[in-house]
Amino acid sequence: MKNKMTNWMKKSVLAAAAVVLAAGVASAQGLNFKAEIPFTFQAAGQTMTPGTYRIEYVGAQHLVIRLQNSDAGTSVLLLPATRQDPPKTWAQKGTAAAAFACSDAGCDLYEIWTASTGASFRFKTSHPKSEETRMAYVYFSNDKAN
Repeated sequence: MKNKMTNWMKKSVLAAAAVVLAAGVASAQGLNFKAEIPFTFQAAGQTMTPGTYRIEYVGAQHLVIRLQNSDAGTSVLLLPATRQDPPKTWAQKGTAAAAFACSDAGCDLYEIWTASTGASFRFKTSHPKSEETRMAYVYFSNDKAN
């Protein structure tokens, strides 16, 4: 039993090291973006407050996105529900963007496209399909500081 636990711990440490290394590689490739998000919203089940946000990929495969509020010092890891082509207006503009599904109950992060990858990433939202939903859009700039 002890040997199995030791092997599991070794694999866990190696996996964590791989994620950290991959995050460093993604960061070195300039895949960091920032934007001012002027409203409260939900992302991955957490309430995120208005502020300056940084978006960066975690991992070489771009399967996880870290969303960090630089003002509040909070962050959340996002696992996209789907990947698909970005909206045509975003692709034509060529600027990284995020879409938020908003209702009277509040806003949820709905989609992110960084313009550095072909696909945009959609996330699950908490809005029932029966609720009237409005979309809010925020455009990102390349964060050259990191």
